[in-house]
Formats: sequence, structure tokens, C-alpha cells
Amino acid sequence: MGPDDPADFSLLAAWREGDRRAGDRLAARHYERVLRFFELRAGFLAEDLAQQTFAACVAARDTIRDGASFRAFLFGIARRQLADSQRRSERQDAAIQRAPNWDGFETSLSFRVARRKEQQILLHALATLPDDHLLLVQLYYWEDMGTADIAAALEVLPSTLTSRLARARALLREAITAMTPGEELRDSILGELEAWARSLATIPLADASPMRRDLP
Repeated sequence: MGPDDPADFSLLAAWREGDRRAGDRLAARHYERVLRFFELRAGFLAEDLAQQTFAACVAARDTIRDGASFRAFLFGIARRQLADSQRRSERQDAAIQRAPNWDGFETSLSFRVARRKEQQILLHALATLPDDHLLLVQLYYWEDMGTADIAAALEVLPSTLTSRLARARALLREAITAMTPGEELRDSILGELEAWARSLATIPLADASPMRRDLP
């Protein structure tokens, strides 16, 4: 099955009717990609937010637009869950700050298993992007989603995505340039930026625990 199998909506409908096994199957198909999104922004809150995202899918089932893919629907909810979490934070906890420090990310699962220095630096650079720019980069490079689906997830017009992606790339290049210690390493990343960005989607979340059995 592909990442946007039509069965996803059937599983969601069955889950909403009380079939927990359908919910487990749906979550198993998409949990890692949602967790990966939150890891870059929410640190130790990532698993809780991933859980909340799937639970929110059930409540939001009737809001799915005609023709929308399940991933567009799912990441749109993930985006709102992150925004809600940030608004609830009175102290803007360090785990969800917009520009985390280097040491704070040593506990991130993806950072611990990134094998190449280029990948580690790129992950840190990605973490400095504004939320919508980060999600745009993730959906474009990691999920290989089309323009219409990305626009639906971000709740923007498809016509704006080209300029938004260009801005995200520019910010990413600036961050990489600022945090890369050597010219050779910096040129390696910037010279093959798209290839390195896509490679991050292959990093396994080796320590990720299975979804907890507290979904509705």
C-alpha cells in the first residue's frame, strides 16, 4: 500500500465507529512520519503530540475536503496540534522554541541515529525554520507530496507554494552557512541540498516506542 492508500479513509471511518483495530492499523501506517515532524519542533513532547494528532483525526473526520489526500488531512491536523501546544505554553518551553540550542537536540531520536555529519547539521538547520516553512520542506522532500496536498495541509493557496518553498530554502541555506564549521562540509551540504534533505526521510526512528493504547 502507498502512503495515500484509499483504505486510509475507510480505516478512519471504521475507527470513528468504534473499531479500535482500524485505528491501530491507520496509526501504524502513518505514525512514524508524524512523529518525525514533531521531533524537529517539539522535542520530548513529540510522542504526546503525535498521539493527540491521531485522536484529533477522529473528531475532525467530517472536515475532510473532497479530493484531499489522507496525508494532507493528517499533516494539517498535526500543524494545528503544534500551534495549539505552543499557545498553551506560558513559558515557551525550550523543547518547542523556534531556535533550539545544539545541546538540547542530543536527546532527539533522529539526531542520535543520523550517521552523517551533513545530516546532523541539516537537521539542526531545519529546526530553526518557522513552523510552516519546516512543514513545507518536510512534506515536499520527505513525503514527496504534490502542490495541492501541501497547500491543503498548510491552508494556503497552491499558487503561493513556489515562493514559500524558495523562502524556506533560502532560510535553510542561511542556517547551514551559519552553523557549519568548515568550508568543505558546508559546500557538501549546500551543493547537494535537495539530496541531503531527502536522505533524512530514510533515517530510522530506532528508539521510537509503539503507539500507546490510549487512543479513543
